Amino acid sequence: GISWEIAKKHDIGLDLVLFNERFSLTVDYFNEKRTGIFMSRGSLPLTVGLYDGDKPYANVGSVINRGWDGNFSFNQNIGNVSLTIRANATYSDNEILEKDEGHKLYPYLYETGFSVSQSRGLIALGLFKDWDDIRNSPTQNTWGSVEPGDIKYKDLNNDGQIDAYDQTYISRGDVPTTVYGFGFTVGWKDLSVGMMFQGVAGAERVLNGSSVNPFNGGGGSGNLYSNIGDRWTEENPDQNAFYPRLSYGSETTSNINNFQKSTWWVRNMNFLRLKTLQVSYNLPKPWVNKVHLKNAAVYVMGTNLFTLSRFKLWDPELNTDNGASYPNTTSYSVGINFTF
Repeated sequence: GISWEIAKKHDIGLDLVLFNERFSLTVDYFNEKRTGIFMSRGSLPLTVGLYDGDKPYANVGSVINRGWDGNFSFNQNIGNVSLTIRANATYSDNEILEKDEGHKLYPYLYETGFSVSQSRGLIALGLFKDWDDIRNSPTQNTWGSVEPGDIKYKDLNNDGQIDAYDQTYISRGDVPTTVYGFGFTVGWKDLSVGMMFQGVAGAERVLNGSSVNPFNGGGGSGNLYSNIGDRWTEENPDQNAFYPRLSYGSETTSNINNFQKSTWWVRNMNFLRLKTLQVSYNLPKPWVNKVHLKNAAVYVMGTNLFTLSRFKLWDPELNTDNGASYPNTTSYSVGINFTF
């Protein structure tokens, strides 16, 4: 009875042109529901006699994706000055409607009702202030012993023990809900300047892995970031430090506790980038005609010139949780175009 999943799409749009075609606008709302998604049957009990990895697959999942996208442009000439403005944006969000997850002990353990790219983990309540704070808190030894300065987690099921049953939705994931861009081109006589910006919103990451976990690796080898000084120490018991208490080597039990997936490590990955900047100049016609050319223009162009983001450790556009990825590069080019 296996089959392809089924997608039902609905779309309504508006196209608008005004002022002798100087202004144009396109806006679309879309709604897509996918049913019969092929997935593992998580609801089958162990009494069936199958291991988790052997559970059969079936068309039992359902996801809805909805949002809108649009773009506009505006052109205007004022004397010798020409102006063109352009912008576009897309908003899209999804939700798991059905997933064969099986029975969960607590409602917050289910993935249904959240986004497809969600991250799940522990809810951080800050750092342990002192030993009294540890003694007066739920037992937290699942990932090793804890000391003052270690991350304190929330006991979601109120059983007095911090463990895997206290993990829940902590982030919608690194797929942004909004992608947008805007730019303009201004021309004056034979000179023109153009700029194009791009950005995203609604993207989050749970930092984890080498470098983010300082000296992570066998025997404590590995790299670290320049913000290593922004950490909790007995001399600087800062509750808002980037790092909790650190100890040497990944095999140290307190490091295992502090680097569990949790809200402590969730970071906003929104950014706005100047993607391109171009300045061009059309050479005077008499010069060009003398060498039997129709047109000639020189230009200077820069790409990825700067990025605005609250996140500073690496380029937020990189598909990485620890920065271990080749970065985007800034480039400059100078050229000349000929038309014969």
